[in-house]
Amino acid sequence: MSSSSGILRSSVMPAASHIDESAKYPTDSSSQTYSLLFYGTLVHPAILARMIGHQGSNLIVQPAILEGYALHHVKGEDYPGLIPLSDSQKVLSQGDPGHSSKSPTKTAIRGMLVEGLSEADVLKLDRFEGNEYIRQAVNVLLDESVQPLKNDQRSESQSIDQVLSSLTPERIQTILNERRASKRCHVYRWYASTDMLEPRIWTFETFMSSGNHHKWWNDA
Repeated sequence: MSSSSGILRSSVMPAASHIDESAKYPTDSSSQTYSLLFYGTLVHPAILARMIGHQGSNLIVQPAILEGYALHHVKGEDYPGLIPLSDSQKVLSQGDPGHSSKSPTKTAIRGMLVEGLSEADVLKLDRFEGNEYIRQAVNVLLDESVQPLKNDQRSESQSIDQVLSSLTPERIQTILNERRASKRCHVYRWYASTDMLEPRIWTFETFMSSGNHHKWWNDA
């Protein structure tokens, strides 16, 4: 999932994801290309390249943050579901008061903004995400302290959790305070029932500590 981790989730390509009215057209009308924010395993250059079928020498990539959303564990899976904070509070309230996660401590979702995706690229990503997700338009804030790179220039030796290491809580707060650079893009939001989500906040740290990242890392 953009979300996520599901490169080998099924041997059969899932149906195309739902597309919100706000995301029916390219984000760059002059070049007819799309900008997408990824917040799961697709932040890694090798995994993104595998999914779209090329190295992405035309793609511009930069860390960014998304406000107003939270990531939850999907029941029985290792990839996350992105939902609005209002829905997150409802999901968290359904857990065992003594064991469920507290409200998200981070003020924004860390992600990687990828610009220059073609319609063919996005079609592959839509099919990959499947019917559990909907693609919609959002505004993100860029981390201007990190130089944008083409996807094929990014280091593939980094582990998945290291890709967004520049977005520390302190750096995120600075970006939120300054609000210097905002961009319109698309993101894959959880569309299926929230009953499929656990009352636990998903983080790269828990994903990596579970050991489940190896199947995506080794397959990239």
